[in-house]
Amino acid sequence: DQQHFLIAIFSRLFRFNKQTGNFYEIKYKNRSLSAITFYKDDTQKIWITTNRGIYSIKNGIIYEENKLNKVLGNQITNCMRNDAKGNLWIGTIENGIYVFDSHQRFLRHLSQSKSFFSNSVMHMQKGSNNRIWLATADGIGLITNNSNSFDCHHYNYKQGLKDPFIRAIREDKYGNAWVCTNNGLSYLNMKTGLFSNFEQNDGIPTSNF
Repeated sequence: DQQHFLIAIFSRLFRFNKQTGNFYEIKYKNRSLSAITFYKDDTQKIWITTNRGIYSIKNGIIYEENKLNKVLGNQITNCMRNDAKGNLWIGTIENGIYVFDSHQRFLRHLSQSKSFFSNSVMHMQKGSNNRIWLATADGIGLITNNSNSFDCHHYNYKQGLKDPFIRAIREDKYGNAWVCTNNGLSYLNMKTGLFSNFEQNDGIPTSNF
């Protein structure tokens, strides 16, 4: 909500009250659980990707998302997003992407064993025109989710990307993509389909973002 921050520190989770300045620890039932990212969807539900599947939080209480985790198991989940249809896209560190519908019914698994380009998904970002950007250890993916085909465009060295290990991605107001890598900052111009790369010699304060 507007009054609180969620802060994850290793295997501990805290809720910070901005008005009082106080921290409140939210206890995990499973002590081996560690939050990785938080995601608030269009319904204002707060999801937690963890080292052991997907959880959510409401009124300071953590709930396991059992329907999702029956499919995911105890995998490390790095990120998640909703698409325009309300489907859930969940990125894992070792086994690609799992897609569920708005009722948490399993739809599809995208992995290298099924001709997807990467198993390691670091970050997702909703873009314009119902698109989803994927930051992976093997370059950028762009999902054009206008049909059930889940068409994915892959961008890497061939388009001039210097380092394919993408930590995070953001679309600008012109529909182009800026990405953080292990070797500087890169910019994908969607009109040309080519990258520009920026390093410390270009004024970037560090090479590892």
